[in-house]
Amino acid sequence: MFDQIMIHIDEFNFFDDYKILDYEKEYKYDFEGLPFIAIPDLEAEKDKQFILMDHKISKIWSKADEEKKLRQLYVYSIPLKTKYNIYPSKFHVNFFKDNTIMEYDFNHNKLEDTKRWVHNQVNLIEKEIEFSPRCLQVKDCKKDFYANNLCNHRRDCKFRPFKKTT
Repeated sequence: MFDQIMIHIDEFNFFDDYKILDYEKEYKYDFEGLPFIAIPDLEAEKDKQFILMDHKISKIWSKADEEKKLRQLYVYSIPLKTKYNIYPSKFHVNFFKDNTIMEYDFNHNKLEDTKRWVHNQVNLIEKEIEFSPRCLQVKDCKKDFYANNLCNHRRDCKFRPFKKTT
């Protein structure tokens, strides 16, 4: 996989015709009363169109997953509207593994759906009184990518049923 990603990076010339506006800039902002942080991978412009790009190491999303996966970019678009006084016209998602860039049109209705979804998620979190670690929530922790690779406590979690030696 590493070789595929490096080939993709070496051959990546997608933005040769774009004006790069910013990359990996951290935005701390207020999202309708909630403190948020967004770190878009890339902001660019071409032919007076503002685009937002995200890089992914995952496989190309299925049609069924696209809507929920694009929520991240809709959330990222909120502080960009303040910065540029315009929402992105397009989202580009760069899938390294597949050497493919998918393009999605910005949709104001989907932005509003995303805002409602965020508020619903925050309400669910605020109602929660007991948090259990993910490694206890999944059927097979040994196969769970998050618990094994991304969890901040993966190396020293007292709940984890096994220890990964490094």
